[in-house]
Amino acid sequence: MRFAGYLHERLQVLWNSSFSLYILSCLLAAFGHGLVYIALSWNSLNSGPLLGNMALLMLCLWGPSVILAPIVGWLVDSFPSKMFVLLSNLLRGVSMLLLAFNLMQEPDSLKMLFGFSLIIGIFNAFYHPAALVLIRQIVHPNQLLYANSTADCAIELGSVTGMGCAGIFLAFWGSQFTIMMGGCLFLASGFCLFPITLRYPKEKKKDTESLLKSLQSGLSFLSKHPHLQLIYLIQCILMMIMMTAPVLLAPYAKQYLSLDVKGFSHLEALFSLGAVLGGIFVPYGVRYFSEKGTLSFLWWILALTFFLLASLYDALLTKVIYGFVGFALSSWAIVLTKAQEYTPPDYQGRLLSLAHGIGGGLILLLYCCAYFFHHIFSISALYYLEAFLVLLCWVLYVFYLNQITDLERPSYSFKKEIGID
Repeated sequence: MRFAGYLHERLQVLWNSSFSLYILSCLLAAFGHGLVYIALSWNSLNSGPLLGNMALLMLCLWGPSVILAPIVGWLVDSFPSKMFVLLSNLLRGVSMLLLAFNLMQEPDSLKMLFGFSLIIGIFNAFYHPAALVLIRQIVHPNQLLYANSTADCAIELGSVTGMGCAGIFLAFWGSQFTIMMGGCLFLASGFCLFPITLRYPKEKKKDTESLLKSLQSGLSFLSKHPHLQLIYLIQCILMMIMMTAPVLLAPYAKQYLSLDVKGFSHLEALFSLGAVLGGIFVPYGVRYFSEKGTLSFLWWILALTFFLLASLYDALLTKVIYGFVGFALSSWAIVLTKAQEYTPPDYQGRLLSLAHGIGGGLILLLYCCAYFFHHIFSISALYYLEAFLVLLCWVLYVFYLNQITDLERPSYSFKKEIGID
């Protein structure tokens, strides 16, 4: 009965037609991303140092998020977020079609591969913060956790399908066809967003703040709320883990497990499958147990799995372990929801973009070390680092709980702002 009631509430959010279209868009974009990610990753390993090439690829994909973070936050807060999400999907689609065409002429060009990866990185810098702001304008604030976890499930389900199909596409039709299919899916994802209507739109401002004033007001707001600083810091660290753990699989699978592209895509698919199951579990755990207990349970599992990956090199065991990694990383939905609830809509874009930029900076720092010191930087050491970062998230969360002891309902809570208890 308890699970049936939870399932009813979980499905209720999908009755919102705009949210259903948003989820379909996420699903198609994730499918395309899964195809493109496997194709780009595997192509980058064809020549040169394994970890070095993967690091350079990630620098191209994440560098723009760091450099453009202040501008992106200002633009997302000042202009319609739907426009940025829609254009990012359409332009990523066009870029991938162009890359596929150019690879037909020069199939071994790493410069072209990294160049288009940089272009994709620029569009990603706008897509992620804008998509997080958009979801808040579509669903009721009381449904944010369900909405975020459902979106995560859709993204991971799309990734499961995309990365699972990528191995087959690469084996039978090559990287050009795989990337072309990814581009078509990005375009379809963009078209799904046209009919979406905003049920909780941002208030229109009479005067748009300048870039400098926008940054100053955002940082000033954040400085006044220490517990919100902790939530965004945890979000940055989790983002770093989420974006590096799957990427480490490529060199790990090839160097330590001697897997081919099909085996690599299976590992990625199991990671995403675990994330889907975790996305189903997270709201249930928070509602019927506790937020603290659910996060602690997930983070200690995650730390243990990284310790095992750093010391064990068995292909079958790695598949099981990476499924648990994906499951435990679903804790991201809880942290993201807390940040959304405690951040006013006018500050949402710039603070999410700031967190995205800092998280991207941490990712870049890690990959810079891997790129310049790939001859001495072991993958095992990186997994030990991941385990340490997970435990750091848990410590910061304990500090966060101490900070909010006397704050039953912050004055800037979005729910209170619109009259919801």
